[in-house]
Amino acid sequence: MRYWTDTISMDWLKTLQWTGRIFGHLTKLAGYLYVWRERSAGRRQLLTLDHGMLKDIGTSSAEAAREAGKPFWKE
Repeated sequence: MRYWTDTISMDWLKTLQWTGRIFGHLTKLAGYLYVWRERSAGRRQLLTLDHGMLKDIGTSSAEAAREAGKPFWKE
């Protein structure tokens, strides 16, 4: 008895594996882009907070400015 899987060539399986790896890399890249965008937006929002709001979250204006000055790719 023959199964449909008997007709799949090794080349086809290698193509599927390659496609899966590419998809995995693209998914990881999308995750990085999302985190970087959120981090950048959060740092910009820090600059809009007044002294009282910064005090409420337990930070100072200097600390907020230092955090906002970091590049988006740094934690």
